[in-house]
Amino acid sequence: MKQTTKGQAALEFLSTYGFAFLIILVMIGALAYFGVLNPQNLLPERCQTGPELNCLEYLITEDGSGGAQVNIRLVNQRQQAMRNDATYTLTINASSQGNSGTCTLEDPAPTSGPIAAGDIFEIQCVFPGLYVQGQRLRAEFDIGFYRPGLNFPSTVSGDVFARMN
Repeated sequence: MKQTTKGQAALEFLSTYGFAFLIILVMIGALAYFGVLNPQNLLPERCQTGPELNCLEYLITEDGSGGAQVNIRLVNQRQQAMRNDATYTLTINASSQGNSGTCTLEDPAPTSGPIAAGDIFEIQCVFPGLYVQGQRLRAEFDIGFYRPGLNFPSTVSGDVFARMN
């Protein structure tokens, strides 16, 4: 009786390459477990806005009660002023990871007059919740403003993605 070794060769082939595939899966799992493959660690920090505003600098810190505080310094790149007075104030809405933030215009004061072309102003948003220092945070904001001579608002959207200090 004659025996063939075709089955043995196929089994050795599958077990050798199956073992190599298993080692690759374990290595990828270890890299993911230790955070090497975490996409948030690979993405750069950024502050993006529409063409009307330019983000000069930003800072995300803890607000003292476990929440996050986001400070954003912007410059008005429009050719016109943004009306900001007792009747037409800037409105700022923000959200981060499902939490709504409370935002205020810090500099200039909320009723100090229009923000002229080229003027720098700062907004501050506070987000309640449990944030951890060193965590990456994405805060989205919408700034509503009035153009001189017009009585309906315009909106500029933006976002900040940075590590909490």
